[in-house]
Amino acid sequence: LQKLVLKGKPFITCRPGEILPAEDFDAIKKHLDEEFGLDADMKQVMSYCMYPKVYEDYLEAKLDELAASYDCIETRRGVGLMQGLVFNTPVGDIIKKALEEGLILINAGTNIIRFVPPLIITEKDVDDMLVILKKCL
Repeated sequence: LQKLVLKGKPFITCRPGEILPAEDFDAIKKHLDEEFGLDADMKQVMSYCMYPKVYEDYLEAKLDELAASYDCIETRRGVGLMQGLVFNTPVGDIIKKALEEGLILINAGTNIIRFVPPLIITEKDVDDMLVILKKCL
């Protein structure tokens, strides 16, 4: 079975984690603190180690799709998980409706909705947030 699955490739005989490169958790914490304005705890550091693209790419892509779909949204801007949607109208009513639906949003000025989710956010969390946000638009 091993030969069939691996098709001649070498197999490992040790615990898989033994061949992974070491991580510098202090450096990762520093990166998270500086990049995302956090005081990251170990759970956030470990989550980022396992799913860095969730933090850096998925939210941006989904917000870009949302901005392209609604005329009231001018653009998305931000870095990493610190994101904002710029609207062409005040966002107070949207934020109020979202809160009624269980989604806490923060404004940045009168026409920007700011997103600063926790580092342990998942793709499903982003998708759930977007369902509520679309309902409020």
